Amino acid sequence: MKKVKMLRVVLVFLICVVMVVPHVQVFACGPYFSQTFFKFTLHPDVPLDRFAGGELGVLQTTYARSYLVVAYRYLTGEVLSKEEQDGAVSLWKDRLGSVGGGERFYSSAEPSSRQNAWFEVRGKLPGDSSGRRDHGNWNSIEEDGQYDSHVNCLEPAFERAADTLAKRISQFGEGSKEVQRWEEAQDAVFALCNGGAPRAYPTPADASLPETIREDRAYQIASAHFYAGDFDGARDLFQQISRDEKSPWRATGALMVGRSMIRKATLVTADSDSENAALSEARPVLEAILKDKSMTEVHHAAKDLISFIDVRIQPVEYVHALGRILAHPDGGDMKHDLNDYTVLLDNGAGLSNASDPGTGGSLANRNAKPILTFVSAPVERDGLTDWIYTFETPTPASLAHAKDEWRKTHSVAWLVAALANLPSGNSGADELLLAAQRVKPDSPGYFTVQFHALRIASQDSRKDAARHELDLLLQSNAEKLPRSARNLFLGLRMSLAQNLDELLRDSMRVPAGVSDGEYDMEIPDDASLFGSGTADADNAETGTPLFDVDAAWTFTRGLPTSMLLRAVENKILPVELRSEIASSAWVRAIVIGDEANALRLAPIVGELEPKLLEEMKTYVAADSASRRFGAILAILRTPGLRPYVPYGTPRTKPINETDSYRDNWWCGLDSGAARIKEMNESWAKSSSGQSLTMPSFLSPEERNAVESEWKQLVKTEMGVTWMTQQVLAWAKAHPDDARVPESLHLAVRASRYACDDEKVRQGITHEAFDLLHRKYPSSEWTRKTPYWF
Repeated sequence: MKKVKMLRVVLVFLICVVMVVPHVQVFACGPYFSQTFFKFTLHPDVPLDRFAGGELGVLQTTYARSYLVVAYRYLTGEVLSKEEQDGAVSLWKDRLGSVGGGERFYSSAEPSSRQNAWFEVRGKLPGDSSGRRDHGNWNSIEEDGQYDSHVNCLEPAFERAADTLAKRISQFGEGSKEVQRWEEAQDAVFALCNGGAPRAYPTPADASLPETIREDRAYQIASAHFYAGDFDGARDLFQQISRDEKSPWRATGALMVGRSMIRKATLVTADSDSENAALSEARPVLEAILKDKSMTEVHHAAKDLISFIDVRIQPVEYVHALGRILAHPDGGDMKHDLNDYTVLLDNGAGLSNASDPGTGGSLANRNAKPILTFVSAPVERDGLTDWIYTFETPTPASLAHAKDEWRKTHSVAWLVAALANLPSGNSGADELLLAAQRVKPDSPGYFTVQFHALRIASQDSRKDAARHELDLLLQSNAEKLPRSARNLFLGLRMSLAQNLDELLRDSMRVPAGVSDGEYDMEIPDDASLFGSGTADADNAETGTPLFDVDAAWTFTRGLPTSMLLRAVENKILPVELRSEIASSAWVRAIVIGDEANALRLAPIVGELEPKLLEEMKTYVAADSASRRFGAILAILRTPGLRPYVPYGTPRTKPINETDSYRDNWWCGLDSGAARIKEMNESWAKSSSGQSLTMPSFLSPEERNAVESEWKQLVKTEMGVTWMTQQVLAWAKAHPDDARVPESLHLAVRASRYACDDEKVRQGITHEAFDLLHRKYPSSEWTRKTPYWF
């Protein structure tokens, strides 16, 4: 197993090394590029302690279930205590905070911090202990050809040994006989961590040694049997310790009786029935510990082990029991119960790791299906699990069930579930929309209810009312709305724009977060995940506005070039966003042959983007016959130009510099409308059901212009293909044009740094290379092009 894990790590590394990705916005592994989150879909806005305190924003059906548990509590009026809030945030910190460190997913070959604590204390004693670090910590079992490995000595064992040794040194002295004998026995115990036949069990302590050392030795001997796999022997020895009222190890010994029984059940028993029977025998032992007030120090650990047993032998009953506990404040352990509950829901049949706080509990509902095994089981379903499944499963059956539950309970939780599943035109819309109006602004579910009510109203005859309500909500809740929620409402309002000014106003979004790390985790770099955050994160009016997918899509696919010109002439947008639209509109005009708009756009592009000022002046001043070729040469010189408006974080390189990771020019704009369909579906999923459509204020003529221009744009395929085709055509028709050698050189070079394929390199790129070397052998551009890549 250890070799398999290491091979997995090596494989991931090799994939990262060899992978070549043409688009900046879709990277599977490092190097990572900035990714902008306008709305979080896996977890709420940061800092997460606000969500734990009841600031729910607009709930997403894609949130990890641990967040939905907390949301359900508030939606049903069951406020979380400060202790429960801290427990939830602590769990999220474990799950999100360790991303990238690898501890959750792989067992490192290097000693852990707790192991190092032991080595540090041990290293203070006389004698060479350096070799002890190589003892390993894996125990392998082979039976009937089946091979298995498990971590043998857990982290707390090293921590406990370090603490105990430090106490014994303080008590007896560093060079004392007592400490020396104690250390020899403990070294023998940890020598068994890597399994196999024991070299030698520690022997009972000499009667001349102090009682404390003798009691420690009894525990060390029992532990040695445990790590050597003699679970029956370990159980008996630990049981003796648990009955010794004087032993400082009495409570821990009682716990280890249960652990010995559990290890035997899970590692030695031949089949699942035998395992479950053996685990059932261990449960009363652990329950007895919980009833013994003198053993409070191990109560939490005993509860963890009972949870482990219940997960193995009665998972369905256990998950529903946890659901009932979590639905109401009961003074329990929020972190422990929330972890076990969500791991069970997320992993379903994969229950073996369900008691480990460092595993499972996916960041998103990537494992949504396993919950079906629980809700369909012949066990009384708990309300929390029922609500989570209904809320996150958009089906007609879920909608009908949510309506029924809302009619019975009039709970905001079930109103939220019904509205989230409700499409426009549904026969139950009026009833639910009326109920939405009665939800008060101080309700934790207010923003979620209002978003879906306005979403539904905006898709039918109530658009005017929806516009009015959206304007009021955005104006009156500027400080209360989390950024994700604000951006969702702005997206909804933009879809209802009645003119270009309204569309431009609502297209600007301040990101909820930006990350240079793993995108699928949505962990931002610019704010605290768990603390109170910064003033910038608190204020929805601060920060640099950018374009989200819906705005970029609308400017690219929903507006004609003539209207894009009006958009940049208008001063509503900041300079940076006007520049994005202006440069893309100019390239678009060049591609589709719209010289009139290209000439009107060129001075604006030069004004907004100084790096292009001279290129734009040259373009405008050129004669009409050669102007278009001059524009193509300008595009070749400017890798950041493209005929579409990008979304999210701007290109990292200046517009006139080549990006080594191929974020240059453009790839195919459309392949059978697949890309547009993909963007539309992605936006709808991340925006609770909204679809991207053309602005409603376009005239029939403007709509026809959009369609006509788009058909011409998609014919360009990849930017490097289109540009090279244009260069070759001009070079053959005007071989004496002094600009041709440079254009051929740039076309060949572009194939190295832009999206392309082997056909392009073998075809027109090679043709451009041959033409350059054949017709212009003495040109400096030919000397700069020794290869055709």
